Amino acid sequence: TNTAALDFRFTGNSNTLAYTGNGPALQAAVYATGNGNTVTMQQTSTAGQQALINLTSSDNNTVNVTQTSAALSSFVLTQTGTGGTTFNVSQTGTYGNVANVTAAAAGGSFNIIQRSH
Repeated sequence: TNTAALDFRFTGNSNTLAYTGNGPALQAAVYATGNGNTVTMQQTSTAGQQALINLTSSDNNTVNVTQTSAALSSFVLTQTGTGGTTFNVSQTGTYGNVANVTAAAAGGSFNIIQRSH
């Protein structure tokens, strides 16, 4: 089976992560503490994918997630901080797209697009 389970962790300010995954089953997790970080994730899968992003005491970040799958895309975001983070999420698949966002912060913006075809 071609699967991937990746765990990215960084602490500090102004970090940049660009991740592209392609395969039948993908899991990627990002844990960040700090401000001004940019996370760009693109996942393409035929049998499901999951992305977890956890921003702790983290402000003024940019998070871009694109998921394309035949089925079962899942995105989970948890953020704590004073705010100012922009989240752009796009999910495309035939069924089973889930976006779960928990934010305890002031300000920021969320742009979530889900498409089924």
